[in-house]
Amino acid sequence: MTGQVKFKVLPDIKLTLIYYEGMINLPMVKQHLFKMGSHKDYDPSYDAITDFGHSVMEVTTEEIKEAAEFVKNSKPLLGKRKQAFIFRTAEQQVISSLFSMLSGDLPVTFNVVSTLREAKIYVGVKTEHYNKVQQVFSELSSGK
Repeated sequence: MTGQVKFKVLPDIKLTLIYYEGMINLPMVKQHLFKMGSHKDYDPSYDAITDFGHSVMEVTTEEIKEAAEFVKNSKPLLGKRKQAFIFRTAEQQVISSLFSMLSGDLPVTFNVVSTLREAKIYVGVKTEHYNKVQQVFSELSSGK
């Protein structure tokens, strides 16, 4: 399955949701970051939750380093925020952890978690917005 990275910005709750699916490589990640950073509603100070869903990351350690450098050098992506990475596989966990370690100079605080509930708690989503976040991730994962 060809990979896709989808996102939705929720300005009313100052949150960006990102969903990965399929086979993902470095050019796709860079394209997504550029598109997201250029989006009219995107604000780098909004907290973010990234769900690696049903994706397979076709990246090497060097490419993970390159992605971290790309983010460090992309002003539209830089902002003080919390970012949670949700992993489903051990491979996703390793890649997420390595990226967060290599991105140490960023004003972003990362956490690698295994559930959406943990991610929502980490970034501080208010309980009254839990269903909305779940609904948006369902839409992103179903292609709506």
